[in-house]
Amino acid sequence: MPVTTYREWLALNNRPNMAEELTSYVAAGASAEGWLTEFKAAARNPDYGVREAVAGLANARGGEVFVGVNDDGIVTGSPVTLEALNETLRQTRAPVAPWRIVDLMQVVANTTPVPLGTGGLTAYVIEVRPYDLPCFVLGADGRLALPVRSGSDTKLLDAATSIEWHNARRRADVLRSCLLELKTFSLQLTQFQSLGDGLPDPLPYIQSIVQDGAAYRVLTASDRAALFGAGIPNGRTTGAVDLYYRVVRRVRAALERLPMPNRSLPIRNLQDVNFEFADLETQIRSTIQTLETYLRSQGVSLPPDH
Repeated sequence: MPVTTYREWLALNNRPNMAEELTSYVAAGASAEGWLTEFKAAARNPDYGVREAVAGLANARGGEVFVGVNDDGIVTGSPVTLEALNETLRQTRAPVAPWRIVDLMQVVANTTPVPLGTGGLTAYVIEVRPYDLPCFVLGADGRLALPVRSGSDTKLLDAATSIEWHNARRRADVLRSCLLELKTFSLQLTQFQSLGDGLPDPLPYIQSIVQDGAAYRVLTASDRAALFGAGIPNGRTTGAVDLYYRVVRRVRAALERLPMPNRSLPIRNLQDVNFEFADLETQIRSTIQTLETYLRSQGVSLPPDH
């Protein structure tokens, strides 16, 4: 989603929801048409173009669709009602399947009507959230197509290509989620000071994708090697997840050796186990950086803080 949506922008600046404010928001460049926004004039019928715009943003990073705003960013308004707009997005004639989204209201986080005050016209700002299932649009020929964003443009993929796209996207999502979980738990581990803090649990997301088979359905052999190691020759592994579990086991074994009276002391003050933590932070940081380098080499986009 954009850093600031139209609704958030109104609230932050204490402005009323009026056509003049929408014009200012668009003119300020907060909504320049591109990856996160789409303008649709929709003079009389908010049908295919609006549905394609909503689905395209949901298949990317989310964003805002401005109905009643032309490609030049001019607020023209539309005579359509909110009920008609929502009915269009529901795509009730589209065939339903559990692996795809055709009811686009599922990806609409909010719709803000902006009355223009003359001629009964209204502009609409539709906030679209990204979704983990592909969102399809129904064409006039009765066929489903997958809209995919490319800059400010939207491309339509056919059925075969859309399956390949979805598999690639699912793979990238899994790899990103694994990286973020490793980073989160590694941060907890390196900041762990005493038994009272509670040692981080094993990695729940990574465990789940192994148990439900996602790790083997969508990840390549090189992905699995980067995460889980290329094998266990002589009891050794090389993946980021393997290193994490080895560290957790090592730390827990050290803590179990502590006599009860010492369990409330900071770990770094305990001579018997301090060596267990000496290179912990450096080792984990190095492993995370290696995994990040691998993901970049595979064309996987990393979260914004990278």
